[in-house]
Amino acid sequence: MSNAPAPLQVFIIEDDLDTCSNLCDILELDDNRVFTARSGQAAIDSPELALSAVILVDRKLPDTSAEELIPQLQKKAPGADVLIVTGHADFDSAVAALRRGAVDYLIKPIDPDVLRLSLRRIARHREAESQLREEREFARNVIETAQAAVLVLDTAGRIVRFNPFLESLTGYSFAEVKERDWFETCLPESDRVHIRQVFQDAVAGQTIKGHVNAVLTREGRERSVAWWATTQKDSQGMTVGVLAIGHDVTELEEAQRRAVQSERLAAIGKAMTGLIHESRNALQRSQAGLEMLARRLVDNPELLDLTQRIQKAQDDLHQLYEEVREYAAPIRLRRQESNLAKLLHDVWDELATQHQSRSASLRIRTISADTVLPIDRFGIRQVFRNILENSLAACADPVEIVADFAAAMKEPTPSLRITIQDNGPGLTPEARERIFEEFYTTKTRGTGLGMAICQRVVEAHGGRIQAGEGPGAELIITLPHVYPVHQEVSA
Repeated sequence: MSNAPAPLQVFIIEDDLDTCSNLCDILELDDNRVFTARSGQAAIDSPELALSAVILVDRKLPDTSAEELIPQLQKKAPGADVLIVTGHADFDSAVAALRRGAVDYLIKPIDPDVLRLSLRRIARHREAESQLREEREFARNVIETAQAAVLVLDTAGRIVRFNPFLESLTGYSFAEVKERDWFETCLPESDRVHIRQVFQDAVAGQTIKGHVNAVLTREGRERSVAWWATTQKDSQGMTVGVLAIGHDVTELEEAQRRAVQSERLAAIGKAMTGLIHESRNALQRSQAGLEMLARRLVDNPELLDLTQRIQKAQDDLHQLYEEVREYAAPIRLRRQESNLAKLLHDVWDELATQHQSRSASLRIRTISADTVLPIDRFGIRQVFRNILENSLAACADPVEIVADFAAAMKEPTPSLRITIQDNGPGLTPEARERIFEEFYTTKTRGTGLGMAICQRVVEAHGGRIQAGEGPGAELIITLPHVYPVHQEVSA
């Protein structure tokens, strides 16, 4: 029969044998499993009570009343629905039982159709609750396991939901950030006004699709996240918040940046190859002519000085060609275990011709971590050389350069943090912002590729280089102790 309730386990607590027998006949006819007890205490002691879906309890029992028994039944069988069986004269007491947690009442003598109708309502309600629990469990599992950020904000921008992926992304646990302002907690200050406006658009009903903004981690690092957002409404259709799903696109943006850079480098390399090829013969002829002219002017110091200046200009031109060619060439790392503190001292010794006639010193101030890393010695030597040469060029005597080696505590993998700082005038805000830009320089000579090359070398090692805030010029290099295999060769 299609309208019959699904079979249930029913527990009857009734001391009247005729009523109990009548109830059993009706219930068992519909394939329900039925268990009985003749007193409240007998019901509480029965192991079948906890497994029952429905409990039929007489309003008056030999040892208790339904109102007094209901709290014990709810504790023993928290998932069961309780129905009160009562007489016409005891209707008020049945209402009192309903207030204590019963879901319905039946009037004696029991009408089979009324009982079946009540059980049908209960069965359908339990089925709906079961489906709702399944949907909620499914949604919870999706939210908990999704490799995407799930964020729910109320209409004021306070955090209501924060899934494990977002915890991993930001470094904050949900317990830490619950009810905190999302914008003040996890967005860079410069983005907050703009993103609040985007949020208000979402609250107003506008669907947000693929909006990318920076998310600030606990350690102060920025991750790029693309957001899809829509409003959340209550049962009356009122907007109560915003649901946002975010995808971390930091690596994608970095890959795109590297792809664009590779295309640029390939174009630069191709242009420089052609330029050097066409210029080499002219430079060689010029070099030969200068050497012959210098021999003839050996007795004329004034003119000989002019030829030496021309020679220096030609050497500078050749160096410029080589620097651009070197920047455009792929970086191939040949790693070996090296002591970076010693390597820095070696580079300083190699620059002796530039600083031995000056009052200049390099001092390693602190070493509080292991300085032996798997690096490409030539590449990191080039990085150190460029930084030290810049300090020698920028600082007036006495030049003081200090270096610190420490563990980078906030990195996702064990890393070494190297800070090199001089006592010069330091970097302007513009220089600090643009120091690693290709062809940017504050010098009157050079291509402006030195620090850009340093950045490429450090990033090829899986690390990063950044300008500190001084005083003086401060460069901070972070290198991992263990490098990803795919970064062994970097273009």
